Amino acid sequence: MDALVADFNKTHPGIVVKSDTGGTTADHMLEKVQASLAPPNVSVWRELDALVISLEDDCRRLHARYMRARDPLVALVARLAGVQRARSAAVRSPETRVAG
Repeated sequence: MDALVADFNKTHPGIVVKSDTGGTTADHMLEKVQASLAPPNVSVWRELDALVISLEDDCRRLHARYMRARDPLVALVARLAGVQRARSAAVRSPETRVAG
């Protein structure tokens, strides 16, 4: 940016351009924004932390419940899937049909 301004000033002797924006830089803006933010509310953070802990406990409890019921559920699904396969095979197989 400084090089462009210097080139412009050389080619336009009656005009002086400064490379300083005269405004706030991004770093200074960040400092101003951070300073204007409200301080953190500790009680809200504690409530949020309690909520997270409660959700984690619920998830662990539900997962343990699922793991206890998993084997019977898998067996039930396998049994039902076997019955469904047998029914499908009976419908497709011509030797299982009874002549009428």
